[in-house]
Amino acid sequence: MASQFKIRNFINFLTSETIKDNLHRGEPVSILDSILEFLRKATEAEYIAITVWDTEKDIPYLHRFICDDFYLPPAKPGRGPLGVCMLEKRAVYGSYSDFPKGSKELSERIGPVLCIPIEIPQKNLLGAIGVGRKKKSPPFSRFEDITLKMASNIASIIISIVVLRDLLEKERKISQSLFKILSETVNLSPHERIVAIVKQIKDIFEATFAVLGEIDKKNKRIKIVFSEGIDVKGEIEFGKGVLGIIALSGKPHLFKNYPYEMAPESYKEEVLKVGSVLTSPIYVEQNPKYIIAIGKKREEKPFSQEDLYLFSMFEKVFSFIFELTESEIEREKLRKLKERTAKIESLGLLAGGIAHDFNNILNIIMGYAQLGLENTKEKDTKELLQLIFNQCKLAANLTSQILLIGRTDTAQFHIINVKPLIKGIVKMLIRTMPENIKVEYSDDGHQEYYIWGNPSHIQTIILNLASNAKDAMPEGGILKISLKKIRKPPMFDMDSENCIVIEVEDTGKGIPKEIIDKIFDPFFTTKEIGKGTGLGLSQVHSSVTSLKGLIDVTSTVGKGTKFTIYLPEAKREEIPDVKMDEHKRKTMESKGILLVEDNIELLKVIEKMLNKLSAKTFSASNYEEAKKLFHKHKDEIDILITDVVLPDVSGIKLAEELKKENDRLKIIFITGYSDKVSQLTEFAKKNHAHIILKPFSLFDLTEALRNIS
Repeated sequence: MASQFKIRNFINFLTSETIKDNLHRGEPVSILDSILEFLRKATEAEYIAITVWDTEKDIPYLHRFICDDFYLPPAKPGRGPLGVCMLEKRAVYGSYSDFPKGSKELSERIGPVLCIPIEIPQKNLLGAIGVGRKKKSPPFSRFEDITLKMASNIASIIISIVVLRDLLEKERKISQSLFKILSETVNLSPHERIVAIVKQIKDIFEATFAVLGEIDKKNKRIKIVFSEGIDVKGEIEFGKGVLGIIALSGKPHLFKNYPYEMAPESYKEEVLKVGSVLTSPIYVEQNPKYIIAIGKKREEKPFSQEDLYLFSMFEKVFSFIFELTESEIEREKLRKLKERTAKIESLGLLAGGIAHDFNNILNIIMGYAQLGLENTKEKDTKELLQLIFNQCKLAANLTSQILLIGRTDTAQFHIINVKPLIKGIVKMLIRTMPENIKVEYSDDGHQEYYIWGNPSHIQTIILNLASNAKDAMPEGGILKISLKKIRKPPMFDMDSENCIVIEVEDTGKGIPKEIIDKIFDPFFTTKEIGKGTGLGLSQVHSSVTSLKGLIDVTSTVGKGTKFTIYLPEAKREEIPDVKMDEHKRKTMESKGILLVEDNIELLKVIEKMLNKLSAKTFSASNYEEAKKLFHKHKDEIDILITDVVLPDVSGIKLAEELKKENDRLKIIFITGYSDKVSQLTEFAKKNHAHIILKPFSLFDLTEALRNIS
């Protein structure tokens, strides 16, 4: 009864208004701390901690702890009870001193410990939650063990949804900031660009000071290139100060407190003001060339492990930019970046990879949440699972926003409401435009402005026109972006009765009549050499054409320019409920399905979904397993469901081969990469295949199966 009581209390706590409010406001750290505090009290522990370690970067991904009067460092995999639990992925019990390479301070202070692993789908992340009591305290009971296991399962779901969502939101903001850095520094000299980048990073992380040093390996010294907020000049020896320490280690590092005993003699007075510091080497052509450090004053809130993780992500971006800066062809490379609809291709690849992994995580969580909703009748549990499912959908929307960074014309078209999309772009422009340019938004009062297209096209159109407007208003002015719905003009050849009209208007210097007919021509530009590519308006025209729309321009020299985009309105598709009726379930009872997915946890979730539909399922995690299963059960398999990206051979090739052996085989592709859709389209049309984008729900899977049946 005691165990049930604690579990029920924990579920009640998770469904409380406090947690719901924090979820709504997007405050994951507050949620985690609340969970830790609750569990610490429930187990009467001296300390409690959650640590997630990134094994690829060899740094903590997340570290939160609660204790009374001491600092608990993040446990590395294999060190101490939490590290052993994390590395071996099993529950551990006993006395703290029984475990290798633990903290000496804790060995003298802590007796009984209990640690439970946290299941995290990403292969490079290991996690655990642990509690410890004072020496001579009674060991943790079986009831406490069960309580902590149940609590860790629920806490792991919260961590996967909320904390990763928060990190992605921060990464989105960082990506936007980096786009701003590149766009504003493209025409600066190499030194000016480096200074501008360091200043931007200082502002992004709300640091008090920033220092950049250049490594001289031969003389084992670091030359100070730039500093702001702290008076640091000259050179620093290897091993001295934070820059010198990182020169030896070659890894990003968080100094919770500045190592005053290691400070160079000439700076000892200056660094007395310094508290926490984030540092990272910057590699150029695979060699450490620079070191950047940002810090806060002693009285300010110190940097966290989460800050270090995000800061470390900049290393590749720093390297990319610094290599361009030092290269003789840097301006040509930066120009090509601007040509690609002013998107940062390198960051787009990074964002796409993160979004793909996160979509897999979301799919696992959504699947289990929905299966739980189907199986439970308990009201409190239903509310909790519905909350998780809803938050997954919010996180999926965030992933879609991140994918905008690198998405190209090959992304999938679908019905979108452009109003929230444009309002989001306007908010970004308000933050990034110069202070002397006012950005205004208006519409004619409708809530729905649906078009058939892709968000990246709208982003390309608005951002390129806004960039041109900024250049046309060097002394300042007003940029107006408006949205309205009108009846289709008779002269327009569009397959719809109504038009969605987007207007982008500025109060700039205008376009002369003699060149207005040439502005959409590729490479035509009136800007100085090196300051314009002549591709911006050409890309706008291409995007409008891809959306089956038209674009018009009117301009008066000295008064401004207005671009008007006419897009065919699309009818809104009905959004189905996530639940299924019995008729839908029964459609799959006689079907045999070969399921291929290399993410084992996601494979298990989809298996359970298919079992819910009473479908006979044969599961494989790679190409060879799939081929063997298909040949063994060839007469039983009617449908192939496969991920597009497999570790050995692509899902497309697998489908082609199996289709040759059984031309009646139905095929469903699942993918988290929207840019893979174009590769699938031709094959899908020819073979009547279906495509599902991750994360997908039980309903999405059912509908796909019904559509191909």
